[in-house]
Amino acid sequence: MTLLTCRLSLFLLILWLAQQLSAAVWAADCPRLTTDVASARIQKLSSEIKHHNVLYYEKNAPEISDAAYDRLFSELRILESCFPALAATNSPTRTVGMAVSGVKSKIRHETPMLSLASATGPKAVEKLLQRISGKGSTAALLVQPKVDGLPVELVYQEGRLVSAATRGDGRFGQAVTERVRSIQGIPPQLTGSFPARVVVRGEVYVDLATSSSATPHYATPRHQAAGTLLAGTPNPALVAALRFFPFELVQAQQCCGVLTDSAALRLLKSWGLPVRPELTTPAANLNGVRAIYQTILAERQKLPFSADGIVVKVDELALRQRLGAGSREPRWAAAWKFPPATAVTTVREIRWQTGRTGRRTPVALLEPVSIGGIRVSRASLHTKSEVKRLGITAGDQVVVALVGDVIPQIITVVKDEIAVKSRDKAARTQATSNGD
Repeated sequence: MTLLTCRLSLFLLILWLAQQLSAAVWAADCPRLTTDVASARIQKLSSEIKHHNVLYYEKNAPEISDAAYDRLFSELRILESCFPALAATNSPTRTVGMAVSGVKSKIRHETPMLSLASATGPKAVEKLLQRISGKGSTAALLVQPKVDGLPVELVYQEGRLVSAATRGDGRFGQAVTERVRSIQGIPPQLTGSFPARVVVRGEVYVDLATSSSATPHYATPRHQAAGTLLAGTPNPALVAALRFFPFELVQAQQCCGVLTDSAALRLLKSWGLPVRPELTTPAANLNGVRAIYQTILAERQKLPFSADGIVVKVDELALRQRLGAGSREPRWAAAWKFPPATAVTTVREIRWQTGRTGRRTPVALLEPVSIGGIRVSRASLHTKSEVKRLGITAGDQVVVALVGDVIPQIITVVKDEIAVKSRDKAARTQATSNGD
């Protein structure tokens, strides 16, 4: 056997061992389920998530918190990764938002309008940095608050606003042009020197200082923004509270010859769009992102909008193109969510109530407690299985989180005095947490 043949055989053996080790590590992360059990669970999770998508996107009446939804979505994604043959082509993990097939007036987006990979903790950002490193690059990053609003796309032709649409299913969105024309800060006509066609994306949000406090039927500021933007005849006071946060000039290289997102944002501001330069911060690595995360988390009460995390994105547009995008998320950006504000209180009583859809829901009545300046005295338990999972009864002390700064959710039941003090201390120090 020649030396070359020996070396080739050794290389193939090492490659085979590496593949086996990788498969073993991957399998260790997967649940030990039969194909039939996994298939049934995937179908059940898909059905539940689609149900909650309708409530969230179409009816603005969510039954569960964002955290509970994220748990369902994460479990489905893991199962589909472990059992790829069972993943449906119309799975919620492969689609964005909701279809607009029933909407009379819809608009096709310039390019797909996707969602963001996110996590409560730095995991999604770490994966972003790994993808960048995999391209043999180091990258300048931009960090912005993650505005809790409704994504929209604006189209300007010869400087005049001609259309506006919601994200919809990522390909088509619902036309909201006339309503968007009335939003303070969105110019009907661009100023300065601009190309013939300009496409801008951003979040329509509720200005917290302007918003009326008499809107108890909206679960979150995001739902108030969506409800107001899509309503047939909205309250004029609610329309007056809407604002726009631009975050992307679409096809910036092609239309305007700029090389970075930061340069594109400067262009948008020069044209009269309400870009907030002070809310866009550069970072070079994970430590830099972490420092910005902690600063925004500590000061988010000062923001004019509800923010539920930060968005981290690659600044160089050419690198964005090389990283590409999946069916649901761009591979050049990620979100790092804030932990919910928490407090410890006592359950007075558990009652069952009937909602607008006729569905009976268990609700925990609580000793009133202040969380993030909001007085909380009740929290939905969502389903009978959630009551069983928590093992909750009247008289229990519980940790309550304010998810999305608005929705009270019971995180866990605390059974002893020492644990109560420990949970309470953790809640008080959460604002300085790095999210890990």
